[in-house]
Amino acid sequence: MMIGTMNVQNKFYLKKYDGKTKKQDNILLLKEFLKKYQVDILGMQEVTIWYYQRLEETLKGSYKVTGDFRLKTHLFKKYNEANPIFTNQKIIKEQTFFLPFLPTLIPRILTINYLNTKEFGTICFLNTHLSFENKKVRKKQLKELLKYIKESNVPIILTGDFNMTIYNSLMKEFIKELAKLNISRVPIMEKTFKTHTKERAIDHIFLSNCFKVKKYQVIKEEKLKCFSDHYPVLVEITKRS
Repeated sequence: MMIGTMNVQNKFYLKKYDGKTKKQDNILLLKEFLKKYQVDILGMQEVTIWYYQRLEETLKGSYKVTGDFRLKTHLFKKYNEANPIFTNQKIIKEQTFFLPFLPTLIPRILTINYLNTKEFGTICFLNTHLSFENKKVRKKQLKELLKYIKESNVPIILTGDFNMTIYNSLMKEFIKELAKLNISRVPIMEKTFKTHTKERAIDHIFLSNCFKVKKYQVIKEEKLKCFSDHYPVLVEITKRS
């Protein structure tokens, strides 16, 4: 099974962003990406309303797109985002939860899918995007993530843009807490945010130890150069014998 995480970048500076730029149609490029790498489940971040709607239309029949938005109102379409999960697996249950966000102004969210997979049975896939503005808020958000992870009695896959590298003290502690739950971080040791000067990932994937990592990669294709300010991260997993 191929899983991944991808921040598509909220291009809110455009008057009406629908997944198209002057250079390319990002929605069609994403469809091609999913097919090329045979992606089964993908956690995404910074997906605006127009982007989301075009994804649903374009991927209908191949993938289901799930996840609510950060704001309940659609009055601020430019700034409203979802962290959707796309999957070609059977969805048992889908939920979106608010994470702690004050004193920052716009809520952060966690999208969860319980999925019935042929290879692994029932799994819980979580996808999120944590605050970058406030360290204290990120600490609360990580604590809330742990709460939802502990509530699951099936194998966990957690993806997202955490806005922290593994050298951050909060991330170090989070990794230790996940280890107590037999969940490990996929050891991506290169940059995933394009403007970083050091080879340090802020987009992470965590897996229950019942999954075996067959291979992982940060995708740096030339055709994705203008797609986002992040690189996609993909991980192929199998059953641990």
